[in-house]
Amino acid sequence: MYKLTNKRLMVAKDILEAYRSQLAQSLQFDAPALEHELKKIWSIGYQEIIDIMIEILKNHDRYRYVAAYYMENSDAPGVAFEFKAPLSKAYGISRYDSDARNEAQLSFWESAQQELSYGKA
Repeated sequence: MYKLTNKRLMVAKDILEAYRSQLAQSLQFDAPALEHELKKIWSIGYQEIIDIMIEILKNHDRYRYVAAYYMENSDAPGVAFEFKAPLSKAYGISRYDSDARNEAQLSFWESAQQELSYGKA
């Protein structure tokens, strides 16, 4: 598993802040562009990005919504298998493909909008 070290986080801070700002303004951003920028600055591939986004969602509150949005929107036409369990946990449901997902996901993003707009996250 690839780790997000403090050094890697500091190198990516401006990028993560920019995407966090976009998310706060419009609740969306270009997920493939974020992936491209992070892969470039860290000289890593897609598998490493998966590990890092999971770690950010779990352990870095300031960027957790950036990670969640990336997870939901980076792998068209759906969510990558590796992201289903972490997203389920973030939404507060037992499994991603449950009937409760739509409501839980909506609630998650409503909370995100409030937190991001008030600068709490």
